[in-house]
Amino acid sequence: MINISATIAVSLLKLQAHHLLTVKMNSYRIPTRIDPNHMEITVNRRIVFLIRAIMGVAFGIFLSKFFYPKAPILFIIGLCSALVVLAYVTEYLRQRSKHKSLGGPS
Repeated sequence: MINISATIAVSLLKLQAHHLLTVKMNSYRIPTRIDPNHMEITVNRRIVFLIRAIMGVAFGIFLSKFFYPKAPILFIIGLCSALVVLAYVTEYLRQRSKHKSLGGPS
C-alpha cells in the first residue's frame, strides 16, 4: 500500500515539475489552456467565492460550537457571513497596500 502511494506521489511530483504550475489568484480568469511559457493558472472569481464561503461556513460553525455551543442558528449564519466578508476586506486592504507600494495612485 505504501509503495503504491509513494509511486503515485512521485508521479504527481514529476508531473508538477514538468509543467511548473503555480496558482495565481489575483486575476481571477478561467484558463482556456495551460501555456508552458506563461506558467500560471488563474482562478475564476466564482471559484474564489465558493472556496471562501465553504471555509467561512466551516470555521464559523467550528468557532461557534467551540466557544458558544448553544448559539442560535442566526448567530452562526451571521458569524459565517462575517468571516466571508472579512476575507474580502482583507483582500481589498492587501491589494490597496500592494498597489501603493508599487507607486500607483491612491
